[in-house]
Amino acid sequence: MIFSITLLVLLEVVTHGFITEYDEQPKSLFVVYLKYSNEVFPMLWGGFKIHVFANLGFVALTVWIMRCFMQIYLRLSGMQFNWQNRLHFKLYDFKVPLKHAVGHKGIERLIKRIKSQA
Repeated sequence: MIFSITLLVLLEVVTHGFITEYDEQPKSLFVVYLKYSNEVFPMLWGGFKIHVFANLGFVALTVWIMRCFMQIYLRLSGMQFNWQNRLHFKLYDFKVPLKHAVGHKGIERLIKRIKSQA
């Protein structure tokens, strides 16, 4: 949840600089430029250092605020944010890059192989 909201805030903060540079909203073009990160990141660092630091500041502030809200929510609901709650997030964070690297069918084959060996 924190990751999702942080990503939304990052996209909102980045939109202004993107519109200033390219005169359009960062829809699919934003994703296309992420594919060419070797060209985009040096350009950002060369001409948009203030935007980069401001975006990092907003992202850090969002993570901190969301963490505070999550702690308040968990405290009011009688739960604690311990390793058992964090495990779900860590497993998801592990699954997403694995899915991109191996593919969905590769993960299914791996799960079938693990189940057959057990």
